[in-house]
Amino acid sequence: MPPNTSLELFVRDINKKLDIMGLEIRRVIDEEVGTPYWGIANTRNDDWAKIATFYTPEQVILFKYIVSSWLIAVRN
Repeated sequence: MPPNTSLELFVRDINKKLDIMGLEIRRVIDEEVGTPYWGIANTRNDDWAKIATFYTPEQVILFKYIVSSWLIAVRN
């Protein structure tokens, strides 16, 4: 998104208010077709975030390790 567009400023203002709840509006772009998607992300790694999944803590750690390893391999 070009800097300082009205949408960017609007989202920035909303994010300031969402920050107290540990949330943030984020924009990502599909790498294959370039379609932008918007979503709300949890920005805290607290107890509520930990229980918001059906996966065990060990499964979450394994998933993070796999994704991290894959990203490192792709960059090299």
